[in-house]
Amino acid sequence: MTHRGDVDVVVIGAGPAGGRAALGLARAGRRVLIAEKQPWPRPKVCGCCLNSAALHTLNRAGLNRALAARRPQPLHTLEMRCGPRRAQLRLPHGVSLSRPALDGMLVEAAVQAGAVFRHGVSARVQMRPEQPDNALHHVSLGTESITTPCVVVADGLSGTALRDWPTFATTAHPAARVGMGVHLAPDHPLGQFVSKHTVTMLCGRLGYLGLVRLEDGSIDVAAAADRRALKQAGGPAALARVIAADAGVSLDTRPTAPWRMTAPLTRSRQRLAGPGVFVVGDAAGYVEPFTGEGMAWALAGGA
Repeated sequence: MTHRGDVDVVVIGAGPAGGRAALGLARAGRRVLIAEKQPWPRPKVCGCCLNSAALHTLNRAGLNRALAARRPQPLHTLEMRCGPRRAQLRLPHGVSLSRPALDGMLVEAAVQAGAVFRHGVSARVQMRPEQPDNALHHVSLGTESITTPCVVVADGLSGTALRDWPTFATTAHPAARVGMGVHLAPDHPLGQFVSKHTVTMLCGRLGYLGLVRLEDGSIDVAAAADRRALKQAGGPAALARVIAADAGVSLDTRPTAPWRMTAPLTRSRQRLAGPGVFVVGDAAGYVEPFTGEGMAWALAGGA
């Protein structure tokens, strides 16, 4: 089934970069389709911290009230623990907010502005031999094909929307770490080490764990792990216990959901734009971030 020029822009991926891009395009009067491959809402491996730069981008988009309605938790302090040692630093204004809440807010605002949202469908930009620069792009959505003059690719680290386009290939750094994360219940024993309004970093020989309270009181645990150490430890839960032990914390990781992993983090893409194709967010390239920088970069890229 093919629709000829149904939309002005297809945005592939509904994370911070894709959601913010779709919102701006819809407000500018463009016919926007957002395609998200995962069922909605979906969890993500993420530190769930929005720093002052990210909040500034959301404020400029007029999303202050929508953000406040999600009840983000203010963050004032960064605490680092390593063995018996602790260090505390004051943070500029920031908040913690789960990814389903943040991404849902952006998509909801885009839909209110006129965008169409479809989830649970994998999108791919088809490459045609000797395709002229002014040609419409064909985007496959399962068994359906949509034509559009413009595609914004925001499908993250392991996205495949441009897999048929060799000039847009990505390369992961040989020493790139992988992300790993889990959500723990509000009453989990680890909660005694996670103070309110604080980002807690447990630092060890094999990496670090970042912990923060979310809007529902649950604990988000996120880390960037050395792939060799991860294999030697026997998986993310075992490695997390080793890192926590180095920080003087006994970690019983009985999660409310399984540990999740990412593709290798630090990477670059050979090309970021072409006629009618733009790559934004983590899909454009990635440098391992710290305390909210990653989401700030994604939001800024989408804007």
